[in-house]
Amino acid sequence: MRIASWRLRAACRGQPLELFYGPPRDDDDTGRGPRETPSQKAKREARAKRFCDQCEVLDECLTAQLALGRGQQYGYAAGMNEDERVAYRRRMMRTAKRRAEAREGA
Repeated sequence: MRIASWRLRAACRGQPLELFYGPPRDDDDTGRGPRETPSQKAKREARAKRFCDQCEVLDECLTAQLALGRGQQYGYAAGMNEDERVAYRRRMMRTAKRRAEAREGA
């Protein structure tokens, strides 16, 4: 598998996946191990955000996230959590729709 060259320069490279996706949830027969509390998630995401804040390839990461169609459903990536990415995508879609409508009306 070929890794996009920008990923090799990502500030998060080599960090544990749990920092960006939360604790593994496969420690029982149901595949649903312990959940993190909202407070634990907020603290984890704040730590993950520090990597994104200093990352030189944040734009490339965001572009990659948006290229996933509906986007990455879980985890912290491109400086945003899953809810923030959904809101960002919706804003971008509304902006594109308004621009298209303005062109049609011009």
